[in-house]
Amino acid sequence: MTDGPVLDVNDPEFALSSGDEPTRYRGEPYTGEAVELHPGGAIAARWHFVDGADDGPSQAWYEDGSPASAGTTQRGMPVGEWRQWRRDGTLATLDLYAGPGSLRLRKRWDEHGRLVEHRLEAGAVTELKPLGMYREMYNGERDELPSIRDALIPDRGAEHARVLDYLRTAPGVFDVMSAVPNLLAGQGWIPGGPSLHSDGVWIWRTDFIEYYAEHALALPADFLDYIRENGYLPASFDRRDPAFRAATERHR
Repeated sequence: MTDGPVLDVNDPEFALSSGDEPTRYRGEPYTGEAVELHPGGAIAARWHFVDGADDGPSQAWYEDGSPASAGTTQRGMPVGEWRQWRRDGTLATLDLYAGPGSLRLRKRWDEHGRLVEHRLEAGAVTELKPLGMYREMYNGERDELPSIRDALIPDRGAEHARVLDYLRTAPGVFDVMSAVPNLLAGQGWIPGGPSLHSDGVWIWRTDFIEYYAEHALALPADFLDYIRENGYLPASFDRRDPAFRAATERHR
């Protein structure tokens, strides 16, 4: 919040920023708040300025007072979370900025509340969480990992099919041609078992997908919470991004 005055944007001496020009009041860069009003007098939007630059909370409302958008700027650049809502109160968009002007995550929902866009921007992925990686997959080289036998549970959960589809839908990010033994069948091979898949937050192997398809396996609660929150829609991301490639290398 600023300590300056609160002005109406329709004040003839008030000029919102245009291009590289700062927001001015009486010809000088403005510090304070400004509001725009609906025809009925209710506040439609509120901005904060420091030395002519947007700086602080930025909000907008529909005529009935319900929120239309909200976010924060820092010296004219968006930071943190920016949200937009529809008139019925449902969330329409979410943009997350890791730093001023540095977009890291974008989500979009349709009018039915379905997530239709989930995208991680370049540089967003610096670490990946391992999923379904067991010591038996690494021929004694990763004894710190849990055993796949300990991951077996009596029954599949109600969302098993949706989780399996999620695991299969997320893109492959590293291909291995060799086959590996099927650890749970006791016979047979899994082609390309050490290949890797990722949703930009978690990373798992192809053979894990096959094990999960055939068996009831426990999954981390935070993984399940994450995919439920995102409507079982894996994020899109640039697999060529150097930050993501470096994160993938640590799990090869």
